[in-house]
Amino acid sequence: METSFIDTRARAWHAQKEELRKGSGANAEYLARTEAEICQSDDAEARYNHETLAARLAASRTRTDSTFSAALFTGASNSTRDDVDARERNGTFWAEMKYGGEGRSDPLHALGYTPDSEVKWEQTRERTGLRLDERKALSLADDTSGGFLAPPEWVGEVIKTSILFSPVREVVKVRTTANKSVQAPKRTQTAAAVWVSDGAARSETQNPAYGGVEIPTHELTAEVYISFATLEDAGFDLEAELTNEFAEQFAVSEGSAVVSGNGVGKPFGFTDAGQGIAATNSGTSGSIAPPTGAKGDAIISLVHAVKSPYAARNARFALNRQTLGSVRKLADTQGRYLWEPSPALGMPSMIFGFPYTEFPDMPNEGASTTPIAFGDFQRGYCLADRISIAVVRDPFSRASSGQVKFLARRRVGGQVVLAEAIRLLKCI
Repeated sequence: METSFIDTRARAWHAQKEELRKGSGANAEYLARTEAEICQSDDAEARYNHETLAARLAASRTRTDSTFSAALFTGASNSTRDDVDARERNGTFWAEMKYGGEGRSDPLHALGYTPDSEVKWEQTRERTGLRLDERKALSLADDTSGGFLAPPEWVGEVIKTSILFSPVREVVKVRTTANKSVQAPKRTQTAAAVWVSDGAARSETQNPAYGGVEIPTHELTAEVYISFATLEDAGFDLEAELTNEFAEQFAVSEGSAVVSGNGVGKPFGFTDAGQGIAATNSGTSGSIAPPTGAKGDAIISLVHAVKSPYAARNARFALNRQTLGSVRKLADTQGRYLWEPSPALGMPSMIFGFPYTEFPDMPNEGASTTPIAFGDFQRGYCLADRISIAVVRDPFSRASSGQVKFLARRRVGGQVVLAEAIRLLKCI
């Protein structure tokens, strides 16, 4: 007869529990039938539990305050079991029966038996944290016991930190070229006009003068080696990831150069002293706020120092986030803050009525630094793109080392082309 292990054990315990409670043989027939089923079972755990329960039953009927039959609990079928937990549980019950405790009046209560005919083993093992019946099942806590059957989900998206770079291409003029440099004529002197009376002799007036501006291109490179095995076994498109990484780092280097480059193998920056951009002094060394008067006076002076044609069209502020925090604290003589929140959804916030762009590469406030720039960057600065970005996959140069070389290039130049369109605020 096939009998469910859990059901059989539950019936056996229930019958013995009722007999213990009633103190009679009312369940003897039912217990005998259950005993026969268990003894025919191949389940060693079921047989062991039956033997242990029988011993408990006998002990509860025969023990006195001074004597206790330990032999019933140390039979060969129990003491020689390989199940260490079984021996531990048997010994625990024996101690409770002999010395008292919760199990003294009800030997089955000590093991957590409940009369709803369910076996609930709440006794746990320190080394596993699992109940007896749970330890016989597969478990995700141990790879060899089932953990390998539940693999984690693979997400083909790389978690990345944010990379800060100055978004210079959003504000300056960008020109594409097919040559090594870009050259443009530039007026260096205007013509002049004079008033004359009727019949007076005319003479030559000032003639316009012209020069040229040349923007040479410079090269940015990045070189990475990756093994053949890594490329073959990667769980996502590693080559595409590299291309994105190159583009991101090129933007970082380009933004830094456009702000502060010295022109040596890289573009000139608009804060470079050699570019001829004028500055308005803040009046305080190390701060954008003047020592007296309204704290926003220096920025107001900066705005009005730029010619109206530049200020009226595409003028904006360029500053880093830390300096922006200082600007938001500034007010005019009426106590009105210079920083203005966005007036409507989709509209930018303003500083003194002009938009601003955060450039992480702009310097912080400090002695003799220029933390704020203002003006028409479209007219004042030009970027020249020769090669936007090119990635070369070279499987041969490093083949002896089992690697593929990826070489990324960009050729770009830049410099100030109209200095009067931009002005700096200098902490001095």
